[in-house]
Order: sequence, then structure tokens, then C-alpha cells
Amino acid sequence: MSALKLQRIAFLLLAAVFVFCKVYILLAYVSVYYLSFEYLNSNRKYSQMNSHSIYNWLYVTYLAFIVFVRSTIFHFSEEADYHLNTAEHLFFMFIICQTVLIYL
Repeated sequence: MSALKLQRIAFLLLAAVFVFCKVYILLAYVSVYYLSFEYLNSNRKYSQMNSHSIYNWLYVTYLAFIVFVRSTIFHFSEEADYHLNTAEHLFFMFIICQTVLIYL
């Protein structure tokens, strides 16, 4: 199975976790993020980049981190929640900069 197929399956599984955890507000975010992921992968220039698979896994990892932080499965202390939220925003900043760099 190709890496791209695994990444698509991972997106679907992570979206299912959001539904299971009843974090419906983030489903729109996941949808837009997935559309961006598919748009990038349909771009010939992007798919010819040597590191496009690594970029794809970073996108999937970021979404998995969001699931980890935002799901109600884990009950973190207030301090741990604060630090995870900070890490999430730093990771988001990195992903946005990377995406802008790729689109340009």
C-alpha cells in the first residue's frame, strides 16, 4: 500500500475519532485540511518534490496531535492542557509556514 493511501486512511480514521469524541466543531477544520491535502497531492509540482511524502506525514501527524489534545478521552490537568495548547499552536504555525512555502 502506498504512503498516500495510508495517509488518506489516517485522515479518515482521525475524522472518525472526532465524531466518536463528539468534537463536531473540528470536523469543518478536518474537512478543509483534507481538501488542502488533496489539492497539494494533485499538484504535479508538489508530487515531484523529493520530500512531499514527509510533508504529507507532517500534516497527518499534526491532525493526530489535534485529536490527542482536543479529544475528551484523555483528562489532562489544567497545566498540562495549557502546555499542550501552546505546543499545538506552535505546531500549527510550523504547518502554516510550510504550506505557504509549498504553495508559493
